[in-house]
Amino acid sequence: MTRDSDERRQGGDGAGVDEGAKDAVQATPAPQRRRDRVGLLGWLVRITAAALVYGLVVALTLPGVFAGPWSWTRVMDLIEMAFFPERPPPAPPGDWHAAARPGDLLTLAQRPVAYWGDPKAPYGGAVTKRAKAPVAIIVHFTDETPAATLVAYGHRPDPNRGNAAYGYHFYIDRAGRVLQGAPLAVRTNHIKPSHASERIGGTKHLDGSNTIGISLVGACRSPRLSPVTYRCSEDTPTTAQVESGLAVIAALQQRFTIPCAAVWGHGELQTDRKSFEGATLTQRHRSGC
Repeated sequence: MTRDSDERRQGGDGAGVDEGAKDAVQATPAPQRRRDRVGLLGWLVRITAAALVYGLVVALTLPGVFAGPWSWTRVMDLIEMAFFPERPPPAPPGDWHAAARPGDLLTLAQRPVAYWGDPKAPYGGAVTKRAKAPVAIIVHFTDETPAATLVAYGHRPDPNRGNAAYGYHFYIDRAGRVLQGAPLAVRTNHIKPSHASERIGGTKHLDGSNTIGISLVGACRSPRLSPVTYRCSEDTPTTAQVESGLAVIAALQQRFTIPCAAVWGHGELQTDRKSFEGATLTQRHRSGC
């Protein structure tokens, strides 16, 4: 046998190598394809499971699902408050407190009240001019905008809303901290006038000139941990907010001799508001009347 024939037999001319490679490719595809299929199936299972879990969380978070004291929104709120505590608002300017008259301030027995009454703010100019002694307290809620930001908004006219200022006397954040945004001697624009078409019968004797507004900041919100964002479907104040709200209501009632039953949720006064706005605090208060 010649040397050339041996090389050709052993693939020395390259032909044998090609044939060996083809044999190797043909020998391995079946198990390799099985492994590929198993790997692909595993990824499909993971993706499907993740989609199902995400869909379940979204469904639980959507409005109207598991409403009540242990709704998904409230559970997520509790988790958020535990792991993402709300930052305290900055301290108000000291000269504002110094400029306040004694009748402008509200003090609480066991809770500090940060006084944010700006002596230069216009507040509700028209309702202040015809101000009467407060005969009712109106409970509101807001989204998750920080309380100090809401207070600052209430100090300046809004050109998009008739160049009037809109706000409340008291803001209570989700940690239960109380901010007084306006002196008690002035009135704020926090409910629509009695003649407005949105006003509900039986409450038209109330307007900005004879009421005090309390806002529970963040009680109308989507939880930060929620995978979807939506306009609130329930009134979700924290326990700290409700307790502080009750303290503010009690102090105002004593100060102005406001009847126990004269505490209303904003949703009870206007058809253009969510019916449950302020419901949690007002119901808790009325249970003690």
